[in-house]
Amino acid sequence: MKTHTLWTVLGFTFVGFVIGSAPVAAQDRDGDEAEPELAAPDEGIILTVENHHWSDMKIYAIKLGNRFRLGTVTSQTMETFKLPSYLQADVSEVQLLAIPIGGTQSVLSPSVYPSPGDEVVWGIQHSLALSGTIIG
Repeated sequence: MKTHTLWTVLGFTFVGFVIGSAPVAAQDRDGDEAEPELAAPDEGIILTVENHHWSDMKIYAIKLGNRFRLGTVTSQTMETFKLPSYLQADVSEVQLLAIPIGGTQSVLSPSVYPSPGDEVVWGIQHSLALSGTIIG
């Protein structure tokens, strides 16, 4: 004789309840079927770094005095980064820092104030003092 514990019986009852109530949950109060909600578009902040310098660069974002490594951009190339969510929360001023691999001179961007959905383009020039940012 097969015996069932209370947990097993309740487990099957619970599954039956969930499956049986699914069609009801798909309707709104008027009895019309509810339209599925579309996912919100990804509105992250995108950073594109154009490295015209002869050295590969380590790229950092600085927010509230904390430095966060974003990645590396090889000499004479362009890379795109998505700023992590913790850098986008309470968006305030962000600075960008590039440190050449094997070099001693670094470049710090002016403060930028990006909003979700913005793309920041940072051009690192052969002469680091001429580097600049654009927010679009």
